[in-house]
Amino acid sequence: MSYQDEELLRMRQKAAEFKKQQASEETLSEELQQSIYDPVTYITKIPVVFEDKMLLDGRLFMRVPKDFEPLSDAIIKQQFIMESKPQYVYENPYLPFGITFTVTNIPGDKTYIEQMFPYMVRTVKTVGPNVRILSTGKKVIHDIYVRWFEAISQTITEPSYRTVFVFPLNKMTAIGCITCPSRLKKRYQPIMQEMIDSIRFPNHSVEEVGKNE
Repeated sequence: MSYQDEELLRMRQKAAEFKKQQASEETLSEELQQSIYDPVTYITKIPVVFEDKMLLDGRLFMRVPKDFEPLSDAIIKQQFIMESKPQYVYENPYLPFGITFTVTNIPGDKTYIEQMFPYMVRTVKTVGPNVRILSTGKKVIHDIYVRWFEAISQTITEPSYRTVFVFPLNKMTAIGCITCPSRLKKRYQPIMQEMIDSIRFPNHSVEEVGKNE
């Protein structure tokens, strides 16, 4: 075996060992003690820095990975093959999760959201590819009324886990969706909840970020 072959073998072994550590119960147990408000958050042993970023053309603050960037309209059209595409998508190149937003033309207040939410959940269950709804709920986050559900669905490559949250935005109903591979659900579930709990409108006091009402 040549030196190059030996070096390639060592690199493959190191990569396999790192991948094994990423999925270990020990790693998961340690990382579940962390928060997106820590200086550095480890996600499957990958260091990630979260910060409060202004999204949706300045209409919403949310705590997301610092290097999350919006995708262009052209890339969104390429990545999302369904007719109803999100208007905003944020992600980075090295984490297997991202967040999408759709601002609908449906009036956005508590009454309308309560009326449309059950219909929305039923539609997702019947139209989506092998969708299983795990839970639903409601909460008020920094004076924003939110309905949410979490689900697992089949995609072209592998099952995905997602948390969908519905809230009013400038008198219209907005739908956010945070998605990751379902095999990483245990790690990403608390991260998604913390991200949703961080949403606030620009006129809301920054000191309140990170607190549920």
